[in-house]
Amino acid sequence: MTRFDEHHLSTFRKEDLDHKKLISQVQEFDNLSICCSQGVGKTFIAENVMMDPETYDKFPFIVYSAPQKGIIKERIAYLKPEAVPVPVAILWGRPRERCGKVLNKRWQEMEESGSAALGRETICAKCPKNTPTNRCPWPVPLKEKVGSARLILITDQKLRVEKSLILNLQRIICSRGEGVFEDARPLVIFDECEIIDESFFEEIDRTDLQRLTSLIHASTIGYTLKSTVLVLIKQLLEARSNMDLLDLKKLPMSLTKFFPELQAMGREAHGPSFVFGGHQLLSIGLSYEHERYFENGSDPKIRFRVRPYLGCHLLILSAGLTKSIIVETLKIQHLHAPFDHIKFHHSGSRIVNLCDTGGSRKFFSGNRQRILRVFAAMCIQNAIAGKATVLVTCKAFKGVCIKELTALVHGWGFFQMKFEAKLLFRKKNPWTIQVINYGAKGFNNLTEYDACFCLNSYYVSPGVIERKVFEDDRDLGRIKLDYTGRGYRRMILGGSTSEDDIWRKNLIRDWHHKMELNQVIQAASRVRPFTLSRDVVFFQTNDFSEHLGGTINEVRNLDGLRCFFNVPAAKEFKSVFRAMVCDVLFHRRGVRRLEIEKLLGISRPTLNKALKMADDIRSGSYDGDLKKSNIIYYIIENFKVDRYVDRVFESINLFPSNMTPEGV
Repeated sequence: MTRFDEHHLSTFRKEDLDHKKLISQVQEFDNLSICCSQGVGKTFIAENVMMDPETYDKFPFIVYSAPQKGIIKERIAYLKPEAVPVPVAILWGRPRERCGKVLNKRWQEMEESGSAALGRETICAKCPKNTPTNRCPWPVPLKEKVGSARLILITDQKLRVEKSLILNLQRIICSRGEGVFEDARPLVIFDECEIIDESFFEEIDRTDLQRLTSLIHASTIGYTLKSTVLVLIKQLLEARSNMDLLDLKKLPMSLTKFFPELQAMGREAHGPSFVFGGHQLLSIGLSYEHERYFENGSDPKIRFRVRPYLGCHLLILSAGLTKSIIVETLKIQHLHAPFDHIKFHHSGSRIVNLCDTGGSRKFFSGNRQRILRVFAAMCIQNAIAGKATVLVTCKAFKGVCIKELTALVHGWGFFQMKFEAKLLFRKKNPWTIQVINYGAKGFNNLTEYDACFCLNSYYVSPGVIERKVFEDDRDLGRIKLDYTGRGYRRMILGGSTSEDDIWRKNLIRDWHHKMELNQVIQAASRVRPFTLSRDVVFFQTNDFSEHLGGTINEVRNLDGLRCFFNVPAAKEFKSVFRAMVCDVLFHRRGVRRLEIEKLLGISRPTLNKALKMADDIRSGSYDGDLKKSNIIYYIIENFKVDRYVDRVFESINLFPSNMTPEGV
């Protein structure tokens, strides 16, 4: 592993990440993977490639694929298409917002039964919103959508659904005969390449095949094509073992012209329960022979894997994809990954791994209060110092964490602090804490924030990782995956020492990093800790030293975390605020001691301690942790305890007009 810090970053960006140099490597090696830490400059690579006129002299067209619409909407090609040297086309999915609630329900039924082609001819044709002046782009043919464009923007989901999309685009654009290019194959840019998470497995049920046979007999399909399809269906129905699935013919794409007719006949004959298997019938001939097999069961389904067509050059930009995962999942032959061994770390960043089992899903509910008290104090300390903070939590605990953190800081008198679950696109505010969940990625509006703290742990169970690795091998459990250690878990891999098992163990480690560690790193990297000076706390995360370039500080418990960041104890915040409230009630409002005890639910010794603390704060003799961290001075200058007392206690008529101060 090679470690770079901020001093190497500018040189690395200028020399190694020059887009012209990378495009030359794409042409030389066919496919190129750029795996670098978040913030190094992968987005700038994509922008420079798409905005450079020379790129379009090398390739007939370019496809840019991103995981989410929001990422596409940040690209210059979307914001200013007139600045791009070639025409741009954006291929969105079905516009659910435009369809509305009623049409969405009908569309959902069509999509679940595989009858989207029929939906375009029936639902879209009668849609009241689809007018000549306000035309919906969804039912428009692909050739018309593309037009004269040579830069196509899509989401990964589009390629998941339409696996032959690149091939269809190649046929449409290259048939225009616009010129001669250095390379006949297009360039596809994958931003994060989340399509790799897809298993690409599909299934064919015998019942669906039998229904499809009767529909094809009654259809208007030509004799030659009809005979070809029926022969394939008969072969699948008569298959009894995996060996019978080896020699299958590919069906011509012209069959898709008859899909609306077949889908309409099927829904009329069998009702809404009809499932159209025509797409799977077309796809099975495109799969590898060794990736077709029968599932176990009394009436087994035929299962097979169909990957998207990628007969093109690939430029894959990611933060955690290893070469082995890309090659194994997409089955590409040549892939150059020059930066997999390089890790970045900013010398000013403080990265801490909190090794405490209390953050796991099993124990978090029982330990939530003590955990949130510490992080609430850390947020307050950052806000007083002018630092903006991001908090990361599991999605299941997001709501309760926001509710309890708000109650904590308000109970300590910091009413100006807010915790926001919705992403804010305005300038950062130290007193507004942004709360996101694990897996958050793709947005760059938190790069100015100064710290990121994980409130709990994020784990993927061993079974999920095993199923991902052995999904098509059908030898699940051959290599046992488990974890050991309390607080700091380590991966244990069983199995033999054969070459095949060693290869599978390495693949398990790579998928573990992709599915578990990378989700944590992606969320925390919204504040760019590897290229900027930031404070980051990871909660009980596995094997970080292998995947982060820099020193990881490990602390064993919450007290160790407090000491590392010099954070005062949470109980001291509560005691100081209670002392100031008691001081206002007793000395300024003349409330008797007994009334204060009943009102605040405290004993007489506690009240006396609070009043003594208030006297020490006024006189300057207070010497607690809040003074050592200078927080006490902020509290003295900014706390409006009188306003708090007026708002909270006057509502219960605590201050009658004839009340006089209590004598000593």
